[in-house]
Amino acid sequence: MIDPVESVQSEQVNQSDERKMIRHQASVINHFIEQAKRQDERLDVMGAKFDAQKSTTEQIAECQPRPVVATIPASDPQSPPKRRRKASNVPLRAIWYEWYTSEPRLWVKCTNKQKRSDSKLIVAYLKLFLDSGFKLDDNASAYRDDVMSLALLVEEPVLAFLSQHGSKSNGANAVLKMMRLLHRTGKLNGRIVTHRRLIAARAILDPSPAYTQVVLDTRSE
Repeated sequence: MIDPVESVQSEQVNQSDERKMIRHQASVINHFIEQAKRQDERLDVMGAKFDAQKSTTEQIAECQPRPVVATIPASDPQSPPKRRRKASNVPLRAIWYEWYTSEPRLWVKCTNKQKRSDSKLIVAYLKLFLDSGFKLDDNASAYRDDVMSLALLVEEPVLAFLSQHGSKSNGANAVLKMMRLLHRTGKLNGRIVTHRRLIAARAILDPSPAYTQVVLDTRSE
């Protein structure tokens, strides 16, 4: 006969281990997010310096006579620093976690409009795979843990779905590209309809603004 006390203790240990794993994942992703922010800030500073130097050079050139000479196209040795491309191997859980926990939230303030747009769309696709809906209360004490739990929960069915359609993609950029293709060809119609029903039935509590929640429409197959 199972000792009820031992059963409760075992369950508590399992929950504690799961919570530790969730918080470790969150810590890793937080570190990644901070590194990305610092990199973006450095690139913004470099870009601003280049723009200032270019403006000064152009002003000086306008004040000097311009002889008519043949010109030969050449590469600009002082080309502006290229903005770091978003790493293709960023895990989906990182996109989900950053969307819901970054300070300020990406939908409130994000200087990189492309990043905000891509993140909004990736999260929208991920939500389609939470078949029973989800609830996130950003006032809850365990909010960040809840966000990470959902991130880990949704990642597996998404990658399994892509695998069924012949894709081994697991990085955010590659997943977004494949999801867009499947969306255009109507492969996500059923999930989009189900997601809208979950919203109507209030099975979803989403702290993000309404305009970021219903962004996908059905397509002709």
